[in-house]
Amino acid sequence: MLVLDGQISAVIDLDNAGPGPRGFDLITFALSSQILQSNSATFLDEALHRVSASLGTAAIAHLILRFSNWAIRTGHDAEANHWVAEGDRLL
Repeated sequence: MLVLDGQISAVIDLDNAGPGPRGFDLITFALSSQILQSNSATFLDEALHRVSASLGTAAIAHLILRFSNWAIRTGHDAEANHWVAEGDRLL
């Protein structure tokens, strides 16, 4: 759980965490935190500085596909458009 100003602000779901590069989980957390707050770019920048460029690019590409696919399948068009735009910006 993430606590901000003494209150729970988010719950980190580690359901998809598993064996593999730890940096992938870091990028997943940083990119998905953009849903919670719009000023999370610094957090993503920090996460990307802690992994190799190839892992960062692969993780972002994978996550943009996964996040936008979920949004499309569940009828959240605005969220799907957000992730497609993020993919254009980040990749």
